[in-house]
Amino acid sequence: EDILDAGDIEIVDVSGDAGFEDTVITDINQGSDAISIDAGKKPQLIGRVMGGGCSCSVMDDSDIDDEPVSFYVMMSIFGLFLIGRRRWLWLALILIISAPLFAQTVNTNRVTSAIDPEGVVITESAEIMSDNNLNLGFYLFYIKSPLVFIDENHNKIDDLVDYRLDSNLFAGYSFAPYFEAGFTLPMALFQSGKSGLYEDSRTELSQGGLGDIYIVPKLRFLSQKEKVFGKRIYPVSFGFIPVLILPSGDEKNMLGESSVAFSPRFTLSRIFPFKMMLALNLGYTFREKQRLGEKLHQIYDDEIIYNLGILYPLTLKGKDFLLGLDISGATSAVYPFQYEEQNPLEWLLSVRHFFKNGIGLVGGAGGGILPGYGSPLVRAMFGITFATDKIEPSKPEVVEKIIEKPKIIEPPKPVITTGTIKGKIYDEESKLPLGNAIISIEKSGLPDIASKQGSGEFITPPINEGNYTLVVAKDGYFEKKVNVQVSRNSTTGVNILLKKKIIQGSIIVQVMDEKRQNINNAEVTGVSGDKEVRINRTSDGIYTSKMDAGKWYVVAKAPDKLSIGKVVEIEQDKDATLELMLKDKPKETLVVVEQNKITLKKKIQFGLNSAKIDKNSTIILVMVAFVINGNTNIKNVMIEGHTVDLGSKENNIKLSQDRADAVKDYLVKVGIRADILEAKGFGPEKPLVPNTSKKNREINRRVEFILEE
Repeated sequence: EDILDAGDIEIVDVSGDAGFEDTVITDINQGSDAISIDAGKKPQLIGRVMGGGCSCSVMDDSDIDDEPVSFYVMMSIFGLFLIGRRRWLWLALILIISAPLFAQTVNTNRVTSAIDPEGVVITESAEIMSDNNLNLGFYLFYIKSPLVFIDENHNKIDDLVDYRLDSNLFAGYSFAPYFEAGFTLPMALFQSGKSGLYEDSRTELSQGGLGDIYIVPKLRFLSQKEKVFGKRIYPVSFGFIPVLILPSGDEKNMLGESSVAFSPRFTLSRIFPFKMMLALNLGYTFREKQRLGEKLHQIYDDEIIYNLGILYPLTLKGKDFLLGLDISGATSAVYPFQYEEQNPLEWLLSVRHFFKNGIGLVGGAGGGILPGYGSPLVRAMFGITFATDKIEPSKPEVVEKIIEKPKIIEPPKPVITTGTIKGKIYDEESKLPLGNAIISIEKSGLPDIASKQGSGEFITPPINEGNYTLVVAKDGYFEKKVNVQVSRNSTTGVNILLKKKIIQGSIIVQVMDEKRQNINNAEVTGVSGDKEVRINRTSDGIYTSKMDAGKWYVVAKAPDKLSIGKVVEIEQDKDATLELMLKDKPKETLVVVEQNKITLKKKIQFGLNSAKIDKNSTIILVMVAFVINGNTNIKNVMIEGHTVDLGSKENNIKLSQDRADAVKDYLVKVGIRADILEAKGFGPEKPLVPNTSKKNREINRRVEFILEE
């Protein structure tokens, strides 16, 4: 009998058998209340709950209502820092106000994955991926004995969770140089154990299920990578990670929380000159005070959490690896580091390798150091990740190399003869052999050699067995590196394809009319073999474009104008200039395409017994050029010259050939490609009518254009 304040109280009767208590929760009103405790048969309590990491000690349950003073000290330090950076003051206020709103119950899944590739497996780095990069990952964890029962002599009685196969799916994305966000989704794929703390009410755990979703934003305040005038500003990187835990798991089967939880964390990291990275995470997890059983005085309350991570780069057989060590732990915020039951601590050693395509593989193993809740006897893991900022560029690096005139070097007589390399150099596109390509053998001490002209073959002097890198270079081609294995007393064969460089220059075309006024609506095209390039007009009235080096036939067309074209040579990194003058179309149509020939309404006139074209006939030839340029189906034009039978046959054949050649030369001058023109003189051999009169002979003197499509 006693006098107590009104309100909820808890009465504990310890008069029963050793090892368990009887607890009554009741409400005391003003006045007097009588509380009776049933001293009858009580359920059998197996013992205390621990992690399976190592041996345990019994916890003292006194003063379980003390406030977590260590949390307020830590939040005060963080608040001073945020006030120093005023733009983050609002975040500090939100954390301080919202923190007491969240709580959770026992969850044995204490380990989550770092969301970006800068960190270790568990420990987050303070650095952030470069802008707009993504990191995805999937980890598998095998966990042995994360939660066990012990008796009063500290001997293990049974496993509450015997073993479990967990998976972690996580992702992170960098939105800005100082901010990234992601999530972690744990899932128990299979587990074995018992649910419940009392022997007469325990049931088998479910075989698996979804865990809690972790929302992980990260803010970076300081970066060791920042530089001013080439010098680093800060010796370390510093950030803040306010983790939000959403209760999507089944807490009855030790897979998740009963309510939303909040776990803000500081992160501090430094990369040392020898490339080792050291990271420290320190945070606080907010939860309601929970007992592990209705009759068991073990408390699961707010925690201080901490992670220490180390990454060290290694190179084995030419492959880069990251050796990682995570030490992850927590302690009660009420009684820091006083009771082993509330001090889980474990280690994880891992090895990671990233491939050129951004995919990474990681594996590791570890176990418990201290036996707090969730600290396992053994933990093993394997995972796969994909990080876009780890993708190496696929384009070959263009390395300009000054190559002297190649010389065929006779191989010196080596002191040690073990093996040789014999091969051929080819053009990647044409597959033709390339001579005078220079082959260097890295770290061999041997002089450069050259491939043979015509065959592209080369052979090295004898060299020691092992792996070698051949560096092949040739003017006009990209340099290429090839790895070759040389075996003792044998010749290693290799074929190497070189990719040709694209050499370009520029062309500037001015299109004018007969009054030398710019024509702004012209269509200008460049043709070289099978390649055709449209040359566009700029704002200042000229037409310009980038074009591959070589000979190009440039044609200009415009409405109501006769088209014209010219051949121009494009040189590397130089501007070629060209003027094209378009004449007005004559009102009278002088040239017509009929079937396989070009028919002229007026004859082309020459001087007497001469191949000189009469100036009044040049307009006819300009129109012939216009017809050829405007008809893309014309592939070849035969220019035939014909005379009459006056004079010797030999003189007439020569005169007809000269006149056909003069017509061809004029057409080339006004822009027709010479490679599609062919000139032939037939003399008097092909008359249209008998040469019996002056009128008939005038008909037979002619130039004809025969088309081949």
